[in-house]
Amino acid sequence: MKKLTIEEVVELLFEKDKISEPLGYKRKRWGKKNEFYLLRTSEKNIVLKHSLKGYGADEFHAMDILYNEGFPVPRPIHFIGEYEIIEGEDWAYGDVPRKVGWLAYEYVEGKTLDNSMKEELLFDAMKLLKYLHDYPKHKKEEPFIPNFQQVEIDRIEFYLGRLKTRGDLNDEEFEKIRNFVEPYKTMEIDYRIIHGDYRPNNLIVADPLIMIDFEGFSEGADPRKDVGTFLAETKWAYDIRKIQIDLEKIYRIYFPKPNRDDIRIVQDFMIKRFLVKMTYNYAHIKMGKEKVMSIVTHPGQLII
Repeated sequence: MKKLTIEEVVELLFEKDKISEPLGYKRKRWGKKNEFYLLRTSEKNIVLKHSLKGYGADEFHAMDILYNEGFPVPRPIHFIGEYEIIEGEDWAYGDVPRKVGWLAYEYVEGKTLDNSMKEELLFDAMKLLKYLHDYPKHKKEEPFIPNFQQVEIDRIEFYLGRLKTRGDLNDEEFEKIRNFVEPYKTMEIDYRIIHGDYRPNNLIVADPLIMIDFEGFSEGADPRKDVGTFLAETKWAYDIRKIQIDLEKIYRIYFPKPNRDDIRIVQDFMIKRFLVKMTYNYAHIKMGKEKVMSIVTHPGQLII
């Protein structure tokens, strides 16, 4: 299928009876790598997400599953595919097939959690995450890709390599971090459906909180990835604001009885998030390195 304009997408949705009469649209700056439009119709507002990274079909699938199970996600409307991304053109998580296209879902009014970082809302976010992972149908026997753990380690080593090549990490720091995350390859995992990018800015403050952005959704992955991602992003946001936060208190909402293995794996995924920030924003290097090295020197402890 050819690349579609926003006008053609709106027309197709209307012709397929997926939306009511369109009244106009406006471009929104809600993401860096995808395009977003807010479409007004005679009945409700619709988000049109041009999924340039190629995960739109997977995101629609995720939202469809969760919406029908009663989880707090926007109602998915439709996905219109355009063209396949050729394997090897850029990095893809686990080399899963990808298709550029347009995702349509109902707009949810509200600010994201990163704009309202109240402690009780952070607790609610962890309770929602626990519910997502523990939902009976979300337990999986196998990972969604055969080499899940190796893919995660390879990605961490990719960021480490970039930072070392740029001179942002010295040889000793590089080896300490790599040796710290290496054991994850053989750690035991209780595979679950996970969000894949569970950050405060992917939660809309409502009653209850609304989950959005399911490009990282996985039907069989490590739930501690979501926990580590959320804790890292929350700690970062609080430190930017120069506000103290007790990470262990938030962690215990998910793990009431913490054990060393769980904390160690959560630490691996916290390191990954901090490395991402260091890799793509030079202004984050100093703070990111301090946090990563603090984790490495405190294995099994939530001291950052």
